[in-house]
Amino acid sequence: MGPEQIRGRFRAPVRALGLGVFDGFHRAHQQLADRSDHLLTFSQHPALVLKKRSSVLRLSTLSELRYWVPSLLVLPFSMAVARLEAKAFLETVIMPIFSPKVLVVGSDYRFGYRQQGDVAFLRAWGSEHGVDIQAVPLYSYEGTLVKSTQIRGDLAAGDLDKVRELLGHDYLMIGRVVAGDGRGARLGFPTANLSLPKDKAVPAPGVYSSYVRLDGQIWPAMTYIGHQPTFEKKLTPIVEVHLMGFKGNLYRRQLKVFLNARIRGEQRFESESDLMAQIRQDMTQVVPA
Repeated sequence: MGPEQIRGRFRAPVRALGLGVFDGFHRAHQQLADRSDHLLTFSQHPALVLKKRSSVLRLSTLSELRYWVPSLLVLPFSMAVARLEAKAFLETVIMPIFSPKVLVVGSDYRFGYRQQGDVAFLRAWGSEHGVDIQAVPLYSYEGTLVKSTQIRGDLAAGDLDKVRELLGHDYLMIGRVVAGDGRGARLGFPTANLSLPKDKAVPAPGVYSSYVRLDGQIWPAMTYIGHQPTFEKKLTPIVEVHLMGFKGNLYRRQLKVFLNARIRGEQRFESESDLMAQIRQDMTQVVPA
């Protein structure tokens, strides 16, 4: 494996390299990032490659992670990588490609074949090779241990306030605008139908205050996530974004949508006029960026 297989820009030697499976960028991940010049993650989640799970929902896709961490580096994870002993991973991947002076990891970091490598192993190896090992303690915020599993649960429950507390930022969704049925425009509230990666963790159905970053501008927005029960109920939830005050064609554009508050859960309305009245009320609750 050589540097040509790494996605992202860097110049060896990397002074401080943060290691981990970053399926989001929450407050605990930020502790590592603050001590690192670059973060190294994997393009495929190890749990999927090793068939430990059939799916993993990411709080941040790789494109979203790169928004938060422009210096992100991405290593393809494969069975060949998974079979590397801990020492071999360090001496055939990390050192030849990056030549770091410092490795930054979480205190519970495990790596190498069958996760045989841990912080104690790293420190012993580092002392022999002149690499400083910094282990960041587990991080709690206001009494809650910050873990991706906890945040995914809060997201699925629609508790966006808790999600934002543990993330330390608004919930970002990056997707491309695809063709919709045009119903929003007919009702006077044109929406952009957002296509998201299949492994993106999506909040519970409902209406969310949000804002969109597009072409250097910030647009207040309202985002609907759900099954459209007022009309023909859809099996797969859709994501529709209404940019308040925007005039123009967003088809095929990539949008960065930031959710900053939950306005209400999903509801079924008896008529289109009832739905329109509720949408007007929802728009008054959009929180500025």
